[in-house]
Amino acid sequence: MAKGTFIIDKSVSKETREEIAEKIKTRLGQTKNEISEREPILKKRQDFYEGNHHKWTNVIGQVVKQQEGHILAIFNYVSRFCRKLHWVLTNSIPRIKISAKDESNEIETSRAEAVEQAIYDVLRENKFFEVIYKRLSDNQIRDGDFVLNCRVTEGGDGKKIVVGIAEDLLKISVGWDDAAGTSFSFIAFQDLWSVDKIKREFDYEAEPIAESKLQAEQKGSHVSDQFGLFATTYGGTNQVPSGKTMLPKARIADTWSLEVIGGQVKVVNMFFINDGLLQFVVTDYKKIPWFIGHSFVVAGKPWSKSFIDDLIDPQIELNDRSSEEGDLIRVGSHMKFLAVNMPDFDPQSVKPGSGQVIFIEGENADFKPLPMTISPFPSADYINRVMEHLFNLGLPRIALAAGTAPYTGRVGAIQYQSVIDIVTDLRMQWEVVMRDLISTIQQYLIDHFPETHSFMREHIVDDQTGEMIEGELVIRDVEFDWENVLPLSRSDKVVDASTMRDRGAISLSTYLEEAGFRDPGKEIKKMKKEAKDEELMTLMTKFNQFSSGVVKAQLGAQQAAAAAAEAQASVIGQMDNAVNQPTSKTTAPILNQSQNDGRRGILSATGTPTGQTASPKGAVAQTTQNINAAAGV
Repeated sequence: MAKGTFIIDKSVSKETREEIAEKIKTRLGQTKNEISEREPILKKRQDFYEGNHHKWTNVIGQVVKQQEGHILAIFNYVSRFCRKLHWVLTNSIPRIKISAKDESNEIETSRAEAVEQAIYDVLRENKFFEVIYKRLSDNQIRDGDFVLNCRVTEGGDGKKIVVGIAEDLLKISVGWDDAAGTSFSFIAFQDLWSVDKIKREFDYEAEPIAESKLQAEQKGSHVSDQFGLFATTYGGTNQVPSGKTMLPKARIADTWSLEVIGGQVKVVNMFFINDGLLQFVVTDYKKIPWFIGHSFVVAGKPWSKSFIDDLIDPQIELNDRSSEEGDLIRVGSHMKFLAVNMPDFDPQSVKPGSGQVIFIEGENADFKPLPMTISPFPSADYINRVMEHLFNLGLPRIALAAGTAPYTGRVGAIQYQSVIDIVTDLRMQWEVVMRDLISTIQQYLIDHFPETHSFMREHIVDDQTGEMIEGELVIRDVEFDWENVLPLSRSDKVVDASTMRDRGAISLSTYLEEAGFRDPGKEIKKMKKEAKDEELMTLMTKFNQFSSGVVKAQLGAQQAAAAAAEAQASVIGQMDNAVNQPTSKTTAPILNQSQNDGRRGILSATGTPTGQTASPKGAVAQTTQNINAAAGV
């Protein structure tokens, strides 16, 4: 029997176990067709993510894409888009906040904070945000969906909550209950494990599968072209190692399903090794401990659409046309020679790299260069249009080089809007999964660790006495706070929060949270503790008095300076009145609207005024006005 914390329900008869096991085997066989349907789609997405574009072409009837001596351009914009989107999605993790049932109840608020800390501890022990969130976000962007599980295990270090992942979606079989991909009553994880791992985990001597049989069963190789979609290749390069080894392996299937046993719905876990049932466990879980997240949902289909899908065809077209243009320039940039009636001429005598020699028959022997004119138009224009289309479907250029392009803030925000829309949609899908995951973790803490998590009890008011009493162990709601995709400066956020705080529109906790403190409750507790320290409060009072004195001194100095300036201006005014001389008449020319037309000359390069007139009529009007002004007219 497998090692674990699951309780084996020995009341289940052997006949019932065999009946359920046969049903599960049938389900595994029924899901093979669905896996085969997903296989070429996922492999195609992975090819374009990893840079194996040379295996694909949009030219119907083309048999060989790689040809010796010809250019094969591979511009991997798809991978660049995905990496940038992944960076934006995972650069800032969400802030998790457990909501108290009654925010005004200090005890209830403290317990909600304790639950929040317990959840963070579980996620931290499993390296959730450092590893799981980052790796599965890659699946979400590349493959369209992601899968993880959460269980309670028991080993030498006691019971603990473990969060696991399944990155290869082809190893997952799902029995969907609906077409929306929101619920399922059966899920299985199938893989090849080394016999050493099976021995270590289950103390079971598994018979390894022969290597020849494994090769025959592995249908995931997209070089086999079972659907006739790929161009014939001469090997090609794979940028990511496969990690395959020749270790002896056996096939395992870890299945979870909802079964009716004794009139009750139970979560049953079965483990098969080489089609042999090794484990049958009736767990005390409330739901199947697997979670499936999506990316860009498709109505009526449980599996999602990938971010890569719309980029594949223009990416192929861009590389194909770039290869053809590169060939055109390469061939045309080398001189070709025409050999007329010279069958004995040795082409090797021509300078290497000069191109080929063309032999033709004629009357007189002749050897001359062949004139050629190479023009990439309209190929270059077509490539630019394809590239622009690729950026319109993927991420704009400002998103690929944010912070370096000479754009204003408003233009940058507009250009960044497509990234904001995509990331917001992906974050919403993560919230669905993490909300279920955090609720499951709280349920595990209640069911398996009640002695150490008594703070999960609700602190409520007794309806009869009106006094506060201890309630039941409850699952509290969770909220998520994400950083803005287009980040604001920290100073802007602090100023906005300070203004709202001064107007009494937000609480001190919210103000501290907006100001950047990750744990506002802890800061408030520190402030309360400091308020009880008499010596510290005495120092703070003196400091505040000193600070106010400094401010008053500064204001007094400013007022004194303003009074001195006012007195000086008054004295100067009295001296001017004593002279009592009339003000001299100004002779500066004043141009009317029509005469002003003559002063509109500007430099076209810099846009600065030149002082010159823009028309002869304006020049005459300007000169006349200056003469009249000089004469005092």
